[in-house]
Amino acid sequence: MRVWFMYDCHTFAKVGDGSSSREQMEARARELFAEDGCGSLFARDSNGRQITYCHGQRQPNGRYGISDDALAAFFNRVEEHANWEARG
Repeated sequence: MRVWFMYDCHTFAKVGDGSSSREQMEARARELFAEDGCGSLFARDSNGRQITYCHGQRQPNGRYGISDDALAAFFNRVEEHANWEARG
Protein backbone atom coordinates (compact mmCIF):
# COMPACT_ATOMS: atom_id res chain seq x y z
CA MET A 1 0.00 0.00 0.00
CA ARG A 2 1.21 3.48 -0.86
CA VAL A 3 -0.18 6.96 -0.28
CA TRP A 4 0.76 9.79 -2.63
CA PHE A 5 0.09 13.52 -2.74
CA MET A 6 -0.39 15.15 -6.12
CA TYR A 7 0.34 18.85 -6.26
CA ASP A 8 -1.91 21.12 -8.31
CA CYS A 9 0.85 21.16 -10.98
CA HIS A 10 0.60 17.32 -11.24
CA THR A 11 3.91 16.45 -9.59
CA PHE A 12 3.88 13.83 -6.84
CA ALA A 13 5.23 13.43 -3.31
CA LYS A 14 5.19 10.21 -1.32
CA VAL A 15 3.15 10.43 1.87
CA GLY A 16 3.79 6.92 3.15
CA ASP A 17 3.59 3.19 2.58
CA GLY A 18 2.87 -0.03 4.46
CA SER A 19 5.75 0.59 6.87
CA SER A 20 4.60 4.13 7.76
CA SER A 21 2.37 4.73 10.77
CA ARG A 22 -0.95 6.48 10.34
CA GLU A 23 0.35 9.34 12.48
CA GLN A 24 3.38 9.79 10.21
CA MET A 25 1.22 9.79 7.08
CA GLU A 26 -1.35 12.20 8.54
CA ALA A 27 1.41 14.61 9.57
CA ARG A 28 3.00 14.42 6.11
CA ALA A 29 -0.39 14.95 4.42
CA ARG A 30 -1.08 18.04 6.56
CA GLU A 31 2.37 19.39 5.69
CA LEU A 32 1.76 18.88 1.97
CA PHE A 33 -1.74 20.40 2.04
CA ALA A 34 -0.23 23.42 3.84
CA GLU A 35 2.10 23.82 0.83
CA ASP A 36 -0.61 23.27 -1.79
CA GLY A 37 -4.20 23.40 -0.59
CA CYS A 38 -5.47 22.43 -4.05
CA GLY A 39 -3.58 19.14 -4.03
CA SER A 40 -4.97 15.62 -3.78
CA LEU A 41 -4.25 12.46 -1.80
CA PHE A 42 -4.36 9.03 -3.44
CA ALA A 43 -3.98 5.60 -1.87
CA ARG A 44 -3.20 2.48 -3.89
CA ASP A 45 -2.96 -1.13 -2.78
CA SER A 46 0.00 -3.43 -3.30
CA ASN A 47 -1.27 -4.26 -6.80
CA GLY A 48 -1.60 -0.60 -7.81
CA ARG A 49 -5.39 -0.51 -7.51
CA GLN A 50 -6.99 2.64 -6.15
CA ILE A 51 -8.18 2.41 -2.55
CA THR A 52 -9.42 5.97 -2.07
CA TYR A 53 -8.64 9.63 -2.80
CA CYS A 54 -9.52 13.12 -1.60
CA HIS A 55 -8.97 16.63 -2.92
CA GLY A 56 -8.22 19.94 -1.27
CA GLN A 57 -11.28 22.19 -1.06
CA ARG A 58 -12.08 25.73 -0.03
CA GLN A 59 -12.26 25.79 3.76
CA PRO A 60 -14.47 28.05 5.93
CA ASN A 61 -11.51 30.42 6.40
CA GLY A 62 -11.41 30.95 2.61
CA ARG A 63 -8.17 29.05 2.06
CA TYR A 64 -7.86 25.77 0.21
CA GLY A 65 -6.86 22.64 2.06
CA ILE A 66 -8.38 19.63 3.76
CA SER A 67 -10.53 19.45 6.86
CA ASP A 68 -9.66 17.24 9.81
CA ASP A 69 -12.81 15.19 9.13
CA ALA A 70 -11.93 14.62 5.47
CA LEU A 71 -8.38 13.64 6.36
CA ALA A 72 -9.62 11.23 9.05
CA ALA A 73 -12.13 9.68 6.63
CA PHE A 74 -9.37 9.19 4.04
CA PHE A 75 -7.04 7.45 6.47
CA ASN A 76 -9.89 5.42 8.01
CA ARG A 77 -10.54 4.01 4.54
CA VAL A 78 -6.82 3.31 4.00
CA GLU A 79 -6.61 1.57 7.38
CA GLU A 80 -9.77 -0.44 6.69
CA HIS A 81 -8.36 -1.63 3.37
CA ALA A 82 -4.96 -2.49 4.89
CA ASN A 83 -6.70 -4.59 7.57
CA TRP A 84 -8.83 -6.32 4.93
CA GLU A 85 -5.76 -7.02 2.78
CA ALA A 86 -3.86 -8.43 5.80
CA ARG A 87 -6.68 -10.91 6.47
CA GLY A 88 -6.04 -12.30 2.98
